[in-house]
Amino acid sequence: MYWRRSSRGWDMISKHIRNPYAKAAKHRRIIKLVEYILNPQTESATEKCVYHGARGFITAERSMQLGEMIALSEDATRSKNTVEHFVLSLREGEKPTPEQVEEMITIWLRELGLSDCQIIYGLHEDTDNYHLHIAVNRMHPERLECIKINGGFSKEAEHRAIALIEHAQGWKSEKNARYTVLPDGTLAYRAENGEAVPDAGWSADLALRRRQTDDRKELRRRHERERRELEAVEATKAQRQAALDELRTRQLAEQMAQKTQQKAERVALRSALPASRARENVAISQRAIDIETRTGVQSAERTAKEVAGPILRSASSWAQLHAELAAVGCRFEREGSGALIWVGDTPVKASQACRKSSLPKLEKRLGAYEPAPEGMVIAERELEPLKPDAPRMSDYMRERRQYERERKQETAALRERHRLEQEAAWSRYEARRDALLAGHAGRNRYALGAVARAEWLAERDELIQRQSGERHRLRKRLPAFPGVEDWYRRLDEPGLAELWRHRNSDQALLVGDADTPALPPRDIRSFVAEVRGRQVVFRRPDDAGPAFVDCGRRIDVTASNDRDAARAALQLAKAKWGRVTVSGPPEYQQMMLELAAEMGVQIANPELQERLNVEIERRRPVPEPTAKPDWSRYRSVASGGVPSPARTTGERDPRWPQFERAMLQIGQFELGVSAVVLMGQLEIAKGTVTERLDAAERSGRSVDDVARELATAAARAEAEAFQRQLEAAEREQARPDMHPDEPEGPGW
Repeated sequence: MYWRRSSRGWDMISKHIRNPYAKAAKHRRIIKLVEYILNPQTESATEKCVYHGARGFITAERSMQLGEMIALSEDATRSKNTVEHFVLSLREGEKPTPEQVEEMITIWLRELGLSDCQIIYGLHEDTDNYHLHIAVNRMHPERLECIKINGGFSKEAEHRAIALIEHAQGWKSEKNARYTVLPDGTLAYRAENGEAVPDAGWSADLALRRRQTDDRKELRRRHERERRELEAVEATKAQRQAALDELRTRQLAEQMAQKTQQKAERVALRSALPASRARENVAISQRAIDIETRTGVQSAERTAKEVAGPILRSASSWAQLHAELAAVGCRFEREGSGALIWVGDTPVKASQACRKSSLPKLEKRLGAYEPAPEGMVIAERELEPLKPDAPRMSDYMRERRQYERERKQETAALRERHRLEQEAAWSRYEARRDALLAGHAGRNRYALGAVARAEWLAERDELIQRQSGERHRLRKRLPAFPGVEDWYRRLDEPGLAELWRHRNSDQALLVGDADTPALPPRDIRSFVAEVRGRQVVFRRPDDAGPAFVDCGRRIDVTASNDRDAARAALQLAKAKWGRVTVSGPPEYQQMMLELAAEMGVQIANPELQERLNVEIERRRPVPEPTAKPDWSRYRSVASGGVPSPARTTGERDPRWPQFERAMLQIGQFELGVSAVVLMGQLEIAKGTVTERLDAAERSGRSVDDVARELATAAARAEAEAFQRQLEAAEREQARPDMHPDEPEGPGW
């Protein structure tokens, strides 16, 4: 499968997919790629193409367009791979319209300089998120030359395109985006300190590239006009051929001169621009980020960048460089014309650690390369957690280190045993061959040698098959240690798993704390619910934008600063799971803590428990001293007492304040009933409270017992009312015209 879910949060990101068929013919790779873009169900049952399109083709039929792309790609005899595969992934819950998809493609092609090229694209839906797959042929259909995207710096062009798409369509920007768009529409890059600096260099470079493109087109048009004029002149065949040869020579010289001049202009522009755009540190690759997200361990690239990078920048000699790297468990070795930094058993390119640490730059600063002295001791480097402060991360790292140590020992023992078995088999073959050939010569010797070789080949094949089976069984018995998210789920901690999954995102989330099959998305009557695929979007009747989205096992709160929307989302989460995990910005978490304390919702975040307890204590009512009850009015007439006169209608029972505080406290903090429902129940039972309290005192019960009875009745009434609302909502969603799997709108 071409697409892998990214782990950098769920903001809009771009990814360049490597060619999995590098050794295959061009037409096979193009066919496979286009088939996957248009029909992803053949490789993934959960993925489907909901919108597709094509540009830059003469024909309209898909099979003919595929033939056009293959034919144009075959014209590039010096390029093995002219078709590139890109993926634009959107945040979970964001669904672009067909018009937005077309606008994305337009901006994307313009920024990468591929507007005239052939392109086939498809919008895929995979569970809860959408991603746009793009197959573009870099072979220009008119010039018949392969375009080098942004002069070889394609990633910079991708970052710019993403920033412009997010600005044009209102998508949320990535947390650490390389580029951003200022309110006035100016593109700006983010400096090391996070400040957005207007990128004048990008504007100047874009203007230069457009002018140079127009100049090349004008030169081609003039050359074509000169050839037509020359062919129209009456002359002999020899004269015309000589004139054409002279014209071709002159035009070729003009093209080369223009190419040299334009290259000099680009070099002069780059030298005049500020050098702050090129960061000293190299970003971690997406592959390393994916590994870190899955394993929870710092990748070798990050270690080389953060640990070995400063050593490479500050070293004043090769001896110092090797000694300091060995002390931190790394080593520097020459490899071909470059160099590698070994972090344990994993190699990393030296330029990945620091832009100034490539071998030519180091030799320019430290002199000719000197290898490390023989016998230098390399310190053993332990696995380091990516997020040491994550819940239970110390337990995870301890289990992972122990498992990896045992797995490595068993693998090494098996490898050593296999090596000894192979050497023993070869020794037996040599001994058998020498015994057979002893005392023989000529044809007999050759025949006996062939017999020995046949026996050896049979024994070798049997040994290879047996050792392969043993390695397979070992891998099956000791698979890779589970990633952090899977490890949390195995511990029945789905809330922590979702927190880890969205650790780099500032999206406001409510995650169910029960690892049970996701219930169908549920409606809330105070909001308008719209079924979109497998999700339900809740919005206010007077607002077109979503307030929160029910994704089944997760609720995304879009309007994270809207307290009413957060309250409704928390009420829905409480009804679905009872115990939730909160993820989002600090302001959103604080608001959710206040609402949870008010509504009696349990929060599963370990780091928020102390703050939640403080909030609950702050809201807990302080009991007021009550006057001693007057028991004289309960004296019986038989004992000589006089019964108390009946309380008038306007007289308030003195026990009422204590009863009201007890009912609100028990209802909110023990039973989880909202204050509104409790106050309504108090209003209903106001006329019978005195009788209930009198009966309780006669039977020896306290005021809290009566308050608990009414709070329990309020909780039961609230649950029954909410259940009726849910059943009505589920009946509404089950209607045929609102089926979740039904396509929406034209073109989907």
